[in-house]
Formats: sequence, C-alpha cells, structure tokens
Amino acid sequence: MGVAAFVNMRWRERHHNDNRVLFFFDGMRVRESLRGNGVGTLTLSAAMHAISSTYRMSNNHKTRIALLSVTNPHNKAMREVFHKLRWTSHEVMHVWPTPDIVLDAKRRNMRLMEVFDESNSITAPLREFSKQWTAVFTEGQILTAMKLLQQQGASYQRPLYYDVESAECASTFLKHKLALAERRSVWRLQIDGQLRGLIFVREIVVEQSEPCKHSLLSACVVDAQAAESCIVFATEHLALDVFNVVYDTPIRSHHISQSKLLSRVPSEPFVIYRHDGSQCDKVGVNMECTAVEPQTQRARLIRNDQP
Repeated sequence: MGVAAFVNMRWRERHHNDNRVLFFFDGMRVRESLRGNGVGTLTLSAAMHAISSTYRMSNNHKTRIALLSVTNPHNKAMREVFHKLRWTSHEVMHVWPTPDIVLDAKRRNMRLMEVFDESNSITAPLREFSKQWTAVFTEGQILTAMKLLQQQGASYQRPLYYDVESAECASTFLKHKLALAERRSVWRLQIDGQLRGLIFVREIVVEQSEPCKHSLLSACVVDAQAAESCIVFATEHLALDVFNVVYDTPIRSHHISQSKLLSRVPSEPFVIYRHDGSQCDKVGVNMECTAVEPQTQRARLIRNDQP
C-alpha cells in the first residue's frame, strides 16, 4: 500500500520561557486518495501520542512539552484537524514573497528584485527611510526593543523560525551555536526617537535535512512603511540576492495590499497553532477512520522500524 501519510517534526530541548521541550510540526502530508477519511487527524493524533508516551517515559514524567505548527488560513482541512485535537490558533504571520517567486528567482539565477522589476516601486523617500536601520548587538537592547514594540501592539513570533515565545527567545538569536555560520544579525528601525521595527536576519540558513539557498528575515514592524523598508534594506544595505521576509503582528493582508511595493507579488499568510502538551497520550484514542483501521495505523506510525 505504501505510505498513507507522514508528519515531519523537530524539537528544541529546553524552551526558554517555561523549560518545556518544544516540538515543531513543520510538515504533514496525506496521500490524495485517502484525504477526507480522517487519516490526517489520525496521523497527527498518533504523533502526539508517540511524543507524549515516549518522551515522558524516558524522562520520568517530569518533562513538560509544548507543540507548535503553522498552516495556511485557507487550508480548511488542516485547521479542522487542529481543532479536533484541541490545538488553539495563536497568531497570523505573512511570508513575502511566496515560495514560488523565490524558487523562480533561484532557478533563473537572478536577484529577487530583478525577477519582478521591483526597483520601479522604490521611491527616493523610501530609500532614505530605509537607511535608518541600525544594528543591535546585545540581549538587553533586543529585549528593550521587544518591550517597546509590544507596547505599540506588535509581537514577535518566530525569531528562531520555530519558536513562538517572543522576547526571551529573541534574545537568544545571536547566541545560538549557528549564529556565526548563518551570519545572523539584528537591526532596529528608529525614527525621531520612536521605534518602528526590528528585523532578525539569517543570511545563510543551515539546515541538516534540506539546505536553504536563500536568506530569511523575521520582521516585527508597526506599519506598512516600515514593512516596505525591510525589503529595501535587505536588498540595498545587506545586498541579499534572494530572501523571504516573515512579517508578524500587526502587519496584515490589508497592509500588504495597500503597499505599492509589497503588493506587486503575492505573499502567503500562515496561522500559528499551539498545543500545551497536556493529555497528548489521550488524544484520539476513540477516533475512527474509514480508510484504515485506527489501531493498526497507529502502530505503523509509532513503530516505524517495523515493516
């Protein structure tokens, strides 16, 4: 029969805020012919059960865990799976531009801005505005900037690309063992004494499973002008060829659609989902699946060393 579904996850040993182990589900796929039969719910349920039973058993039931994932808000099926298994939606991010645009630039060996001739949308005032980004070097500076942004209604979701807690995790960004290899840096935008944004930059993304050949920027900015300046800053100051920018709260779809620069190419919204890790071993025990027998499928998912 082959593989009916799979889920890919990674984890962080100690979550900075509450000493939890954080598991990030960064991909789940169900065979097309089996979709709509509960296989996705069963797969995620089995993964949650395996994490809880295996990890807690090896740590004498003392370790607290937390689960994190993201999905497109238009992915109704995946959002229903999260709802059934008692995950809660936390926040919305926007990724600019879409992966297809980035992939096209890499295939054509072109700079991102050259692919859609974005230079025509960069005005002289915006270029001058974008020169105001300055480097941040210390944990204290990062935490202070985070607090000021939070007072303006902004929040920073994924400074390490898989963490959901904000200021505390953000402060570890430059201390991570990969910081030098990835040429990480942090920049803040301050205009007339008012903080307008913060950017975390990973120029070279080091991934063991699949090398990422473009740069990643996580941006927390307070308005559309600051969001636009991230693009100009990445292109003209950091001289990045191909990159994605992840915009956190308060940037929304209407900010992007109203921006002449950002609206020239499509972006993708993503919803962050969380589960506090409690009672994972009880989730989905009585669940039924019309495509496969639940207990057999669960055994196959957990015991992947068996044929």
